Formats: sequence, structure tokens, C-alpha cells
Amino acid sequence: MKRILFFISFIFSTFILSNLKAEDNIIPIRFSPDLKITIDGKNNEWPKTIPFSIESFTQVREGNWPGLDAFGVKVWMLFDKENIYLFSRFTSQTPMENPYTLSNINKGDCLELFLGFHKKRKISYSDRDFHIGIALSSGKPKTWIWNLSKELKGETIVFAKIQNGYTLEARIPLSNLDITEVKEGDLLWIDFAVNKQLDKKEKPIRMVWSGNTGGERNPSVWGNSFITGKEELFLKPYILMPSGFTVGRDHRIYIYYKGLPWKGIVKFTKELMFETDSEGGITIGYDPNTMQKLSVTIDYTEYSRKLERFSEEGYSLKSVPPKNIKVNQLGYLPGEKKEFILTDNEEILSSKEFSILSEDGSSVYKGKLTGPFVDSATGDTNYYGDFSSFTKTGKYQITVTDFEPSYTFEISPNIMKSLFYTTMRSYYLQRCGIKIDDRISKVQYGPCHLDDGYLRENKSRHIDTTGGWHDAGDYGKYIPSAGSTLANLLLLYEMFPSKFKKFKLDIPESENSIPDILDELKYELDWMLKMQDKNGGVYHKVNTYDFPGPIPPQDDKDIRLIYEIGTPDTAIFAGTMAMASRVYKAIDQKYSATLREAALKATSFLIKNKGQTFWPMNDKTGAYQTGDVKDELFWAFAEVYRITEDKKYYKLAMENQPRFLDFNPIGWDDFSGLAILALLKS
Repeated sequence: MKRILFFISFIFSTFILSNLKAEDNIIPIRFSPDLKITIDGKNNEWPKTIPFSIESFTQVREGNWPGLDAFGVKVWMLFDKENIYLFSRFTSQTPMENPYTLSNINKGDCLELFLGFHKKRKISYSDRDFHIGIALSSGKPKTWIWNLSKELKGETIVFAKIQNGYTLEARIPLSNLDITEVKEGDLLWIDFAVNKQLDKKEKPIRMVWSGNTGGERNPSVWGNSFITGKEELFLKPYILMPSGFTVGRDHRIYIYYKGLPWKGIVKFTKELMFETDSEGGITIGYDPNTMQKLSVTIDYTEYSRKLERFSEEGYSLKSVPPKNIKVNQLGYLPGEKKEFILTDNEEILSSKEFSILSEDGSSVYKGKLTGPFVDSATGDTNYYGDFSSFTKTGKYQITVTDFEPSYTFEISPNIMKSLFYTTMRSYYLQRCGIKIDDRISKVQYGPCHLDDGYLRENKSRHIDTTGGWHDAGDYGKYIPSAGSTLANLLLLYEMFPSKFKKFKLDIPESENSIPDILDELKYELDWMLKMQDKNGGVYHKVNTYDFPGPIPPQDDKDIRLIYEIGTPDTAIFAGTMAMASRVYKAIDQKYSATLREAALKATSFLIKNKGQTFWPMNDKTGAYQTGDVKDELFWAFAEVYRITEDKKYYKLAMENQPRFLDFNPIGWDDFSGLAILALLKS
């Protein structure tokens, strides 16, 4: 048995050691079960540890970095059973300054720590991932844990001034993260970010150790490490450098050996060599022709690392270039006014004549441009072409001498029909919780988010909140945007019911007797009903702590949180349910009664909590918050008054009536227009 255990131990040790050669960039985190360290802004009592360097151009994510002389950071980290220890040395010519508090501290000078305690890489936050911030400012230290929405407790943080900057030393109890202890061999996912205001006239800079272009907030790009107390792992050679290099820019490389900065020669070619400084580092202006690989010789053994050229291509946006001739991309109705715009800022127009070409390239219409006119909003020099008299259906392009032809456009009496059909089907393609294999759009994805969700403030409690639509740009499901969307579409149906009786959207429910638009809206209404608590209040949203990466919905596997009950959410829910109850009454009386009951239950919650406003947290996903809740309450009580004719709801609606001049278009942040319409129809 002892032999077997020895063999397993040998294999494990060999695996760890083989993955920590100098050519690798995995940095182990020191673990000492019973540390005795005085937190004084110095690291004199620290055992040997390997630092994380944030001192290279390719680690800049925002702002203008003048170079290492102006700003840079090195961070050392270790654990005992119950605490995280940090020591940071900042090179900075400007003092620490951070007037912000709580969740806003990363708007000022701030050090951020990202930690994930799990075995496999995650693509979004779980309950074992944490984002911690320490404000860099004089006076009492300010801290924040973003995913737990609270400040640190029991921490000790000390800043100290040094010759070319300052240091930070901190002890953070693991109890802040609801972690009782760490132990030898625990895997860790880690990243660091630092924000610094170097010049008040310019945007603050943000530098990140591992993650890319804001992606440090996504666990999928954090670096991997492990917690260990094995002394031999800290005595090995380490070549520490950024993951990529940009031509001609400053980058910092360190060599550590026996847990200390190494003094020696770093060689790129026979002719190009650098001697490390007192910190074991060199600063290079990267040249891809001579710096493809570096090597060092330590104790008669050569260690080498390849230098990867950083490509900015991955961060560029691909877009369809605008053309000088601008047409309505949807198309034109045959009998409507038809115009296009020619932009000529270069003043190259030689003739004001334009032509319309058919699909075979033949000219079918000629006209004259008017202008030039200067657009007051853009400053563009524009000419306008009117071809309203041309009514023949088909697909065309517009040409003007000296300019590229326009994009193809269509003249057809059905362009609005296709627009509505395509737009309405997008809701079906956003459905959550089912398999989508759509023959029309070719959109495909598997069943997703089948475990929605767990209360944010009590993750042991599960409430079925499956179904509904994904939001416009992410996989979250939000009451404000859901209510606003449903209200607009319910109003559309209510105004033109005959238009939708036979209008097919080619969705799974198309063969039943209910108009397809109402079938689709019911899918979202059913989800909203699940978001109502027994007390009548309505939860704000369902989503992960932070947005996942660019993945299909079925791969979004992290815990989905149900965010707190909100006053605006409850009011929006009440208005939506009351409105839907009225619309569905002629279609499905039983379902209409369910919607009515939910609306009344929500208004009871609002009345019981009159004078109180509940605002849910948002963490890192969409925040649908408005300045006040008057317009939501105005609409909620107006809609309930319309279905009940109970004067108490009219009175409550008028108590929340905003000033008429404040009315905005109907949207998730202003429901006043819907409220007025409900009262006028009552």
C-alpha cells in the first residue's frame, strides 16, 4: 500500500514539476498554514514568492500609458488557512487618488483582484468566483466585492510611500468570500487589474495582468495557478513576461530563481543580449525580427521562451462600409415618396444626373439631384435625389458618375409585411429553455437554462423561472424590458386585431386557433408569471453574475441568479398583466383570469408597501433602473383601474401622475404614455 501511495505521490509531483518549467508562465501561489506577518506596507517577513507583473504595453486595456517610468505594478500573493495576503509595489509619479465609494471605487485609482476557486475554467461567474477591489487613496481604506455587493470585513490594509511610488500590503479574511479555508493543491484562477489617473485631462489608464480588452471580468480569460507550500517549486527558474508583444513598445520581462530576482544575461541572438537589473528584469522595445525567442543559462542549464507578437486584429470591429449613395435599406413602397442621399464631402461631383439600374444593369429611370445642403447634425455635404414617380416593382441600384453604385434596394408593396414577419419571428428565435432548429432562419441551438434559477440572496433556494425570451443582447431575462415589449405588442394587437387573425409566424403553435402573435406573447407572459413571489412582489431579472463569453445559450452552464424584488418591476408586471388580461379575455377566459389575479396581487404589494421603493442589485449584467418609479406606478394603477373600474386605483394612478412635459416615447424607462391611454379608454 505504501508503495502505491509513494508511486501516486511521485506521479503527482512529477506532473506538477513538469508543468513548471521556466518556459511556462504558470505562477504558483505560496501557501503557509500558520503565517505570522505584520501588515506594515513592507514585505520583509514574507516567504519566497513569485510576483505578477503588470508593466507592459500589451497589458494596457484603456487610456494612454506613457511607459514604465510613469506607472507599473508588481503584485505578490500568498495564503494561509484563513486569509489572502497581498503585497503590491506601484511605480507612480502621481499620488493615489480615489474619491469614490462602494461599487464605484474602480472609477478611481484602484487595485482589483479576480479569483476563482474551482478545478475547471469557467466561461462566466459562479458562486466560487470573486471580484475584489481596494481603492488606492489616503485615509481609511475603501473596499468592495462586486459579486457579493458588500465591503470587506476584518481586513488589514496599509499603504507606504517609497522613493518612486508606493506600496500596498493587505490581509483579507477568506470568510469575506464564504470560504472557510484553502489547502495545499487547491487550483486557482486568477487575474489582476489596476486603474490609475495619471493626468486629469486624460482618461484613466487600466492595465490587466492576463485578461483581454475588458475580458478580465470574464473568468474564461483568467490565468491558472495552484496553491502550494512546496518550497522546491519556488526555487525553480521562472521567466515572467506578458503573453504578447507589440512592435516598438515597452515590455517588462523578469527572471526569478530560488525565489529571488536573478542576476545574469538574457540572450535573444548572438549580438542582442541584455543584463538583468537589481529586480531581475529587463525592459525591451519589441522587435519581431530579432526577438523571436529569449534564453537564459542558469546553473549550466539553458531555459528559453518564445515571444509571441501581439495581434490587434482580434479586437477590431468588422463593419459594412457606408457608401456615398444612401438608400432605404428596407426598400420603398411603390406609391410613397422615394428619396436617396448622396454625400460628397470630397467635392468630386461632376454631374447632378442620377440613374436607376435594374437587376440586368439596364437604365430604367433618370433624374436630377438637388443641393448641395450641409447637414446640421453631421456636417456632411449632401445632395438629394427624388424618384417618387418611379413605381415599378423590382430590385434596383442607383448610380451617379464618379461614385460607387448604391446597395441594392427593393420597390414592393410587401416590404412592411416582410419587416413585421421577420421582426416578430425574432422573438421565437430568442426563446429560452427549448431547442430551436428553425428551417427559415437556419438558427439552431439546444435546450438552455433549464435550471433557472436561484435566489441571489439565498442561493440554496431554487424557484422555477424557466422559459421566456432572452434579452436583446445577452441571455438574461429582465422584467422591465419584457413588460415594455409586451405592452407595445399587446397595444398593436388591440388596435388592429383583424390584421392578425390569419397572420402566420411559422412557429410551433401556428396550427392552433389563436393568433400567432398572441401565442408568442404568451410564451413571455408565462415566464413573467413565474417571477412573482407569493407576497405579490416581482423579482427583477434572471441572469448569471456576469455576462458569459461568445457562446451558444446551451453552453451557458453557470448558476443563474434571481435578483431581488423591485418596486418598478412589480409595477411594470401589474400593468402588463392587467393589459394582457384584457386582450386575452376574448381568446382564453381562464388564462385571462390568471393574468388578472396576478395583476391584482402585484398592486396589493405596491399598496401595502406604499412610500417604500425597493431597488434590486444588478452585479455585472444589464441594469434597467430609472430615476424614480412614478411613471411605472402611474401605469400599473391606470391599467388595473381599466379592468376593475374600482375608483381607488384611479386615485392611486393620479397620485403618481408625472408632469405632462416629462412624457417620453413609450419604453422601459417611461410608461406614462401607456397610463394616459389606459385612462382615456377607461
